[in-house]
Amino acid sequence: MRGLTHAAQRTQDHPVGSGPTRLPETRVLLAWLYAGRLAIAAALFLGAAVVWRNVPPATSLAVTLLFIAAGIFTAGSFWYTHLSAGWPGLKFRYSQVIFDVFLVTVVVYLTGGTQSNFAALYILVICAGAILLPMLGGILIGLLVSVLYGASAAWDGNARIDGGLLLQIALFALVALVTGYVGDRLRQTGTELGEARTELRQLRSDTDEILGTINSGILTVDGEGHLIYMNQAAQNLLQMPALEWLGRRVVPDLERLAPGLGAVIARSVETRGAIQRSETRPGENFPFVLGVSTTVLDRAAPALPSITAIFQDITERKRAEALQRRAERLEAVAELSTSLAHEIKNPLASIRSATEQLASDGVEPADQQILKRLVVRESDRLTRLLREFLDFARVQVLAPDALDIAALVQEAVAVLR
Repeated sequence: MRGLTHAAQRTQDHPVGSGPTRLPETRVLLAWLYAGRLAIAAALFLGAAVVWRNVPPATSLAVTLLFIAAGIFTAGSFWYTHLSAGWPGLKFRYSQVIFDVFLVTVVVYLTGGTQSNFAALYILVICAGAILLPMLGGILIGLLVSVLYGASAAWDGNARIDGGLLLQIALFALVALVTGYVGDRLRQTGTELGEARTELRQLRSDTDEILGTINSGILTVDGEGHLIYMNQAAQNLLQMPALEWLGRRVVPDLERLAPGLGAVIARSVETRGAIQRSETRPGENFPFVLGVSTTVLDRAAPALPSITAIFQDITERKRAEALQRRAERLEAVAELSTSLAHEIKNPLASIRSATEQLASDGVEPADQQILKRLVVRESDRLTRLLREFLDFARVQVLAPDALDIAALVQEAVAVLR
């Protein structure tokens, strides 16, 4: 439980990560602080070393002790935050900023007090407090700077407390307020952005998981035809590993692989419109038929839209439909044959009966004439039925059109399979 609380406190104290509206990670800020602190202490020490003989012994001792203290304190802090991977909590950050406040105060006092050119370093310390500490902490650091700067001026017997000094103290307080507010807003923005990134990452993970379990192939290309996304089903159907094709132009390759797929995507880009239903043709090395639909993610003109194609293997369904059509045709032929047989059967029965009577003895001449006319009439009836059947079966060319022999042969082979 303490570990969870500590982790939550880390997130609340200072968001981790970087971005255009976020603060750098806490350890990075502290590393900059360490470097600036050592640079100030080293510069003061080197400056005193150059004019060592002209510097009072007390001042030389103070500069040396300040340099050693800054080195020891910074080394220990660096070991804790960067070598032992200790988390720089709020108390640790307070200690760093307060140490720098006293460090700058000593530097300012040793280099002339209120007349020192290093008084501007207080601004950097206030900014560091505003970034590393909560808003109230940054304001407290500004007040501490004002108090110490005023105290150093009062301690210096040669300094006068005038309007200029009060203006500097007021400026430090104002900088503390402004930077504290800005730092607090940056931390809030960083926290919100971090939460949004986490939610977006989780949403992307969930979406990838859902799309990965869908049996339909899904791929997305940008307006230039570069592959942006392809789920596992699309990779399996097209035999195209996503890692090898992401970022590459794939529309011509899709058209070569599955004739019609690339054309559908290109048409959606050109028209900026979705295509509800389309079918591909079997290719040379791709004996499948795909049912394709597209959706359009439009962009602001003149940018071309992104296209998402959703497709399924409908080869078996097309075969089943072909077999169904063939069965329906055979059923129609069977019905027609039954009807034709019935129509032929009656005249044949009449002709047979009349022929048998004519072949027998004892038929009156008048009856023989009737039977002969019956045979002729029924024969004409048979002739008419056969002629009508042949006319019905004959194909009439109403409008000549070009025929794709290759497609016809492929369809025939698919039907036979």
